[in-house]
Amino acid sequence: MSRSYAIRIPIEVLLSETMRNKLAGFKLNFPVLDILPPESMQALIKAKLLAAGFHETAEGLVMPAGKGETAVIDPATMEMTLGITIPGAQQVRVYEESMGWMKEQIKDALASGSTIVSETGTTLAEQLARQMTDLALQARAHVNAALKDVYREAIKEKAGQLGSVSNVSESSDGNVYRIRVEVSQ
Repeated sequence: MSRSYAIRIPIEVLLSETMRNKLAGFKLNFPVLDILPPESMQALIKAKLLAAGFHETAEGLVMPAGKGETAVIDPATMEMTLGITIPGAQQVRVYEESMGWMKEQIKDALASGSTIVSETGTTLAEQLARQMTDLALQARAHVNAALKDVYREAIKEKAGQLGSVSNVSESSDGNVYRIRVEVSQ
């Protein structure tokens, strides 16, 4: 009967440096329509994101996220940096017969600066990529909802500069969002 042992494999042996860098600093960009001057748009965006639960830090506005996840947006550039905590090592179970081979693979990979081909590394990469995808979708939904409100307010303010706003109606049809503003002069 074969015994199995738990061993820890360093993360640099399972995930490439490129993959680790992407998971620690994936970037999303949110282009903003120039309805009002940039300073006014930034102030509206900041106010909406803070009202949506973001909090302000020296790095930017931080979105509430799960444990080990970060999502920080810079309202000036509208670039959001996402990151997830990458473990330093992954614990796996190895049968006694494979222990020597696995240790040799890890030793060679560490010496050469490469990754080993293993189901553990593939599974870990898929799991972390899925976590980053979920975080990106959540971040995009939060920021897009705030931008929708910002655009609504910016359009009303811009219309108010043209004259007296007499009526505002909004409708949503699938992926199209319409705002109709009637201005009386």
